[in-house]
Amino acid sequence: MNLANNRVVAMINSRETEDVQAVLDTFPNLKYLSRDRGKQYQKLSVSYIHIADRFHIIKNVSDNLIKALQNTIPNKCEVEDSQGTITNKSEYKKIVDKTFNNEEKTPAYKNKIALIKQVRAEYKKTDNIRATARFFKMSRCTVMKYLSMKNIEQEAAYDVSTRSSSLDPYKDIILEKYCKHKKVTEVHNYLLENGIKTKYNILNYYIKKHVEKTPSIANDLLRNKIAVINRRDIINEIFNWKNNDDNAKKYIDELKRHYPIISKYQSFYKKIKDALTIVSVN
Repeated sequence: MNLANNRVVAMINSRETEDVQAVLDTFPNLKYLSRDRGKQYQKLSVSYIHIADRFHIIKNVSDNLIKALQNTIPNKCEVEDSQGTITNKSEYKKIVDKTFNNEEKTPAYKNKIALIKQVRAEYKKTDNIRATARFFKMSRCTVMKYLSMKNIEQEAAYDVSTRSSSLDPYKDIILEKYCKHKKVTEVHNYLLENGIKTKYNILNYYIKKHVEKTPSIANDLLRNKIAVINRRDIINEIFNWKNNDDNAKKYIDELKRHYPIISKYQSFYKKIKDALTIVSVN
């Protein structure tokens, strides 16, 4: 224990309330107590004026704002992307492929994918096309076709790119409905409700084929895609903490329009932090 400039510095080997209180009791003239947020210190005598430093005050504020945000905005926030247009063919193709590759897959399509993987696994064990064909009761040509596939999900789908389709008479209404809803499932349900029978995967690739020929539709897809942003990244953006998600920064204004409370909390936090910084500097 050292005495310097009328301040007492004491080091003790415990953080427990009783031990710390016992030491503090040896200083009857003690009025002010600066401490962190440890629960054991919260139980110290209230006869002292407890002082929190700037860091812990800001931490208290941010913690409570985070709790309020968790009760106010969802864990994942969706905003509509209304920015940008496609400027080159590679970007255009990327948007189209991404859109349609993420479409919902039917049970039949999923079963076919699973079968192809099983055939490939069986052949890997036997290294014999004839035996694999007998095991699955299919032709050797089919087995060889499955083994030669480089991209199972794409090559397992129906090929509608080089032949006419039973959907051709409904092409205009199909594209109109797709441009409106942006979901193949919506178009599929509409066709079924109106007595036009078609499989989902056939419709999916039929629409993709025609969208690829119509840049204006792809631009529409780009402008209306949905961005999903995690609440944690929004919180990081509000408090100006390190944020690895560029979308949180890109869509923060849109998010504030959806959830006005974000602006209020951000403004409140900034005022508190600025006020404490000014006090500290002065």
